[in-house]
Amino acid sequence: MVEDVITPDFAARLSSKAKEGAIRAIATMMVLTQRHHPNMLILLFKFSAHFAVQDHNDYDDWQAFLDLLNEVSIEERYFLLDLLSIAAVFDGRLSPLEKRLLPEAFGNLNAIYMERIQSLKKCLLSGRIHAAKALCQLNYQPEPGLSA
Repeated sequence: MVEDVITPDFAARLSSKAKEGAIRAIATMMVLTQRHHPNMLILLFKFSAHFAVQDHNDYDDWQAFLDLLNEVSIEERYFLLDLLSIAAVFDGRLSPLEKRLLPEAFGNLNAIYMERIQSLKKCLLSGRIHAAKALCQLNYQPEPGLSA
């Protein structure tokens, strides 16, 4: 997914704050999921390799991620929420902590993103990899399949 999506042109379109937000989105989901699934570690490694962000010790700080959502453009916010929703279910489940906190980030788009998460979860758990990949678009829109 990362190699297909994070092209040099795509990365150049993102501000440094959005790149930092991408790392925060994945890192916070690793903490909120309450287990370190290999898929999450790979996702974090791949994004970290593509984005040169300043090293922080608090990439997993949920409040810092929420604050950052208000510091980026609306398109970048959608990108970060897309990534957050993918990272939330990349291990095939949602923890009670994720279920409780994700609506804080999704705000009035909560229903859209939670539906996407449930669809992606079903695809992942049933081995429908191509359908899952279609739901993993990072296209600056709150719904997969729409283009900016």
